Amino acid sequence: MDHPPQFAHRHEVPLEADSVDSPIIYYGEPMTAIHFITEDGRWGRITFERLDSLRVSRGENEPFPPATDDADGFHWVSTISNSAWLRERYEYEKRHYGSAHNFGGNVDEMPEEYFHYVFSFRDQFVLEVGAELDSSSASSWFLTCRVRNGTGKSYLRGYFGNAVETYAGIPSLAEIRAHIDQWLSEVRERRQKMGKS
Repeated sequence: MDHPPQFAHRHEVPLEADSVDSPIIYYGEPMTAIHFITEDGRWGRITFERLDSLRVSRGENEPFPPATDDADGFHWVSTISNSAWLRERYEYEKRHYGSAHNFGGNVDEMPEEYFHYVFSFRDQFVLEVGAELDSSSASSWFLTCRVRNGTGKSYLRGYFGNAVETYAGIPSLAEIRAHIDQWLSEVRERRQKMGKS
């Protein structure tokens, strides 16, 4: 059976990966992530929810042609329509695991909810907020950004990972500052009660 043509649909994202440095890929628990250097020399991170599979290839040419309505040219993040790989993964999971997919989940969610991403270097972005206490720092707040169906949203998450605020696009530090300041005030108050300055 012939497979319909596959096309790359470009995504505008708020960070640009450096065109020379290779990414560092961490595969495992608690999350799978791609860490990379940005064009301005900072670190960026792409994290995945319910990642099914990952593959890395070398080459100078893009593996999929751009969609016909993509007039903007190259972007370093794209999703693939009519993905043969996503279909292959779905058929494998259905054949071997059926209703036991993801420990009792619905395998038919794969073609409906999973995406085939391509990240071009030379498959949420993070701004990490930490506190320095007693000359050591600890990360306590994370701003994760996601683009789904062309719409970007950011989620401010606390220490336990729960989203306490949702923003359209990427908020400024001033917009998230109230949550951070309140948390710092609570930490200060607890430390004072414990006899620490």
